Amino acid sequence: LAILTVAVVVAGLIIALAWRYTHTRATGPGLLSVTSAPAKASVAVDGVAVGTTPVDQIRVQSGERELEVRLEGFAPRVLQVNVPPGQSQSLHVDLRR
Repeated sequence: LAILTVAVVVAGLIIALAWRYTHTRATGPGLLSVTSAPAKASVAVDGVAVGTTPVDQIRVQSGERELEVRLEGFAPRVLQVNVPPGQSQSLHVDLRR
């Protein structure tokens, strides 16, 4: 009976850890890299400034994000970007006058 109890507890722990790993990976953050032409444009994700291009692998919440790229003298670009959980997404944005 003691061996059966230990086996059930161990199996339960394995299942809980596997679920947590899968769930965290499926809903966790992703990485976003942004380049632009011309460079040195300001970048915001969901309205929060994150740097100037090139921006390399910033950590963002996965899912649909609003990306805004601005540079004085150029029309701003606003894009909807899907950032996969646990993965990298790279974008290049061409700015126009």
